[in-house]
Amino acid sequence: RDKAAQNNYPGCPTFNASTCTYDPRSAQFSDQHNQFFGPDNTIWIWAYIPDRNEWVAAQKEYNTASYIIIYNYNDDVVYQLDDGNLPGGAFGDELPMKYFLDSFTQAN
Repeated sequence: RDKAAQNNYPGCPTFNASTCTYDPRSAQFSDQHNQFFGPDNTIWIWAYIPDRNEWVAAQKEYNTASYIIIYNYNDDVVYQLDDGNLPGGAFGDELPMKYFLDSFTQAN
């Protein structure tokens, strides 16, 4: 919201982040794969991991590997392209998400 307020983005009528209502998770900003063009003029992607109650977001230009992992997860789980037939990719896509989140947490 800070970047949205700084750039006078929709939902931020003033340059004050505390009054900004910008939310990239809304259908107004995100597409079916949870991608959006952010207020910093870069492409972002986001996902929610329900069994951990965690949100994750990554910039396409700077976090290419994470972006692909999140996109694959959104493709199968959010956009529902996993039809459940063998091998059933939805659960297999969640494991790399958890792995890179854990490695980021331990490295930082």
